[in-house]
Amino acid sequence: MLDSQFSQLENQIEILNAHLDKNNLDAFNASFREFDGNARSLFSNINNLSPENIRRCEEVFSKFGALLQRAEGLKVNLAKQIGVHLSNQKKLNVYKSIK
Repeated sequence: MLDSQFSQLENQIEILNAHLDKNNLDAFNASFREFDGNARSLFSNINNLSPENIRRCEEVFSKFGALLQRAEGLKVNLAKQIGVHLSNQKKLNVYKSIK
């Protein structure tokens, strides 16, 4: 049973990465909430793990960490783009008010 749950989490991470590839942040947020719920339910009910399941936990954790780093990088980039856009918009408004 744990194998199928780990596989489901890995599949959800792939889906989250696909949403990031497409810059579809709304779908990313919805899928992230689903992933969060599944991960919480899985890890709250784990007692004694076999070495194989420990390895699967580490793999999921590693993939999830890479996903979070990627999402953080995209967030920083998007914040910069928004800042540039707002700065340009302010300059345009000043130019229009001078005219």
